[in-house]
Amino acid sequence: MTTKRVELHPLTFVQDGDEVVVGRPDIESYAVFPVDGAELLRRLEGGSSLDEAAAWYERTYLEPVDVEEFLDTLRDLGFARDGGEADPVPAGPPDRLGTADRPIRWQRFGQAVFSPAAAAGYGLLVLAAIVLAWRWPEVRPTPSHVFFTGSLVLVQLALVVGELPLIFLHEGAHVLAGRRLGLTSRLGVGRRLYFVVFETTLTKLLSVPRRKRYLPLAAGMLTDVVVCAALVLVAVAGRGPDGAVSFLGRFALGLAYLTIIRIVWQFLFFMETDGHHLLATMLKVTDLHGMTVGYLRRWLFGRVLRKPERVGPLPYLSEHDRAVLRWFGPLTLIASVLLTALALATVLPVLIVYLGKVAAGLVSSGLGVDFWNAVGSLLLGFGQFGVLGALALRDRRRRRRAAASTASAASAAELTVPN
Repeated sequence: MTTKRVELHPLTFVQDGDEVVVGRPDIESYAVFPVDGAELLRRLEGGSSLDEAAAWYERTYLEPVDVEEFLDTLRDLGFARDGGEADPVPAGPPDRLGTADRPIRWQRFGQAVFSPAAAAGYGLLVLAAIVLAWRWPEVRPTPSHVFFTGSLVLVQLALVVGELPLIFLHEGAHVLAGRRLGLTSRLGVGRRLYFVVFETTLTKLLSVPRRKRYLPLAAGMLTDVVVCAALVLVAVAGRGPDGAVSFLGRFALGLAYLTIIRIVWQFLFFMETDGHHLLATMLKVTDLHGMTVGYLRRWLFGRVLRKPERVGPLPYLSEHDRAVLRWFGPLTLIASVLLTALALATVLPVLIVYLGKVAAGLVSSGLGVDFWNAVGSLLLGFGQFGVLGALALRDRRRRRRAAASTASAASAAELTVPN
């Protein structure tokens, strides 16, 4: 019997029904193990040699285990140390990472923001907005409120500037809800197409029990609801005795309607939105999107189009995964149509009003304010596609230069190799 032992990095074990989510949070590597596999890993973590762990497994589960293959899996996941490898030191100042005697930065603030007392305040705010909007129809967000002023150019610019902080609040709520649990969740700024976007990283959420994951995942949508209510109250504050809403109130209602659109789109669970991640957590499925896409692709090409060569192999599915797919796959097809129709029903009215205003401006007599307002709005809108093309061209040139530099470096390395 050999006494070969395996050195492992610090790991987290989270029981999840009949499975265990094992993770290495410092590199954000996670995997779902069956209970027996997790127990075998615990044996190795506790100092048992490979042969001792294998013997224990056979005594306990009455079947042999290939511990060398198991070790290869641990190495692929980055769980095992190689050659005395030390734990990596995460980047960032200690006040952001947290220590034994100092919490992660913003953790106490996150606990305050999502405390029961704060939740009660949010509830009263939303209730007040609902009651007042029911009493006064003019403060109910509608598509027409998006056009809070006659200048289409001003509408487009103001709404973009106004929406960025609200999107930041949405993503920041995810971060604070994660920090509240002591997780080093992150908020960054990126670009999708030509849009500036805020991106939240919540991978370490897998290192906490499932019941604690719901709030961080739902925090963005809950924040949107509270923000929408607050914007309605701003409109109420600007409402005159005759029922007319002030300019600021109309602007607030325009932002509120766009926030409603954003809430609705979060329920398009087939697009990996917040709603998707919440649903996957509730269904106890780690890759709901990939699993469903594979299932529907198999159904479309294998059964409908009769092209099995384009099906591709399905990933490993547990019995639980298969049970979920049997009803969730067909439901996805139906829900995709219904939810897409709902999302479009919130967007199309805005688009129709916009096109109507543009058309009216273009056909107006003379080259007056209405005409140039319509032209400026179209240039601002379609000019974004020009920005997209310029960015794509720039990225393409960068890739070409990088490829050329790599090829040049490889050629230089070949020339310096002695014969």
